[in-house]
Amino acid sequence: MGGIVPLPMSFCPSWAQNEKLRLATQASLASWPRSDVVCPSEKRRSKEVCRTSERSRKREVKKAELKTKQEITKRKTKMAKTNRIILPKLGPFITGWRHAYKYRDTLLANCSSDWSSPASKLMWYINNKTVPGYSLQPQINEVTRNTDGLHLFISHLQLRLPLEDQRFISKSEVLELRCTADIMGLASVRRESRVRTTVLALKDAGYNQRLTENGSCINGQPASLAAWLLGIVHFLRWHGTQS
Repeated sequence: MGGIVPLPMSFCPSWAQNEKLRLATQASLASWPRSDVVCPSEKRRSKEVCRTSERSRKREVKKAELKTKQEITKRKTKMAKTNRIILPKLGPFITGWRHAYKYRDTLLANCSSDWSSPASKLMWYINNKTVPGYSLQPQINEVTRNTDGLHLFISHLQLRLPLEDQRFISKSEVLELRCTADIMGLASVRRESRVRTTVLALKDAGYNQRLTENGSCINGQPASLAAWLLGIVHFLRWHGTQS
């Protein structure tokens, strides 16, 4: 009766259970944070340790999220500087075309963009219809660097169209040439230029050819003006002889 009764192996005092639970809670919080951690309620000390660990876990999560956002912002800023869009200030420019052509001539015209980044995509239209690819030369892009080290491009696209349609034999026709310059497909920054040229019918081409050989312009307006002035001179001479 007065001897010491040995405790069974399954028995454990409450303070040992609390310490075991505290250590298990710390081990769980040391790993990837979990939102389902339950704080022990037996001892106030264990509860304070759990709350402190939970607050530390939340602070670490917020720090990680803030660092990730800052890193994303830095990457976006770097990409924006590297891939900054520089819009052309002028153009596109149409050169090399003539005011008049005749049947079986070859219509040649060059379209050039202003400096931009990225390179402009040029397109040709005739009377609001897209020019087919076989009438265009491959687009050429020249590249340089500005003072900030960014690449700038200037683009060239040549139109080469043989005028072999038989409708030009008997009838003259006005053609509107239009060149557009697109930047990344943005319609708000699209630029364009237009010019007009005339394809003369064979009879009109022969008449204007004779005017050209006589030193007049292809449209015959200077020749008509000279004839009008000559008529006035003759009229004044005749009027002077009558008086």
